[in-house]
Amino acid sequence: MVSLSTSEPASESRPIHKQLQVVIVDDDPSVLGTITRFVKALGHEAISFDNFEQARVFIGSNNPDAFVVDIRLGTYNGLQLVHLARQLNAHARVVAVSGFEDLVLREEAARAGAHFLIKPFTVSDLEHALTSLAGPTPV
Repeated sequence: MVSLSTSEPASESRPIHKQLQVVIVDDDPSVLGTITRFVKALGHEAISFDNFEQARVFIGSNNPDAFVVDIRLGTYNGLQLVHLARQLNAHARVVAVSGFEDLVLREEAARAGAHFLIKPFTVSDLEHALTSLAGPTPV
């Protein structure tokens, strides 16, 4: 479960970054809602989907700046969406999230150029993943 930390500074005190169009995909409605609120609190546009297929159709005809994708999306692996996103926009920022630490999935996410976050994570963790210039999270 993603948790909104009350110790996080208000979004008004955060540095100003370019507004991103962020596609969020998670099949858990409460997690999807929380990540959507995080993205909006960071000043970005959030486009949320609760399933792989809807997100795949959207990104086939749009060019979002960033993705936050759950690894486990029902019968789909969210990393399939990460690979598709990379094919369509090699410069997109991609964050793969999971409720489980899995070294194999972490390594696969890193090879795809995605940051890997374990739930629960804070708005600061997500902000770092979306704005980091250092590239993917080290394995």
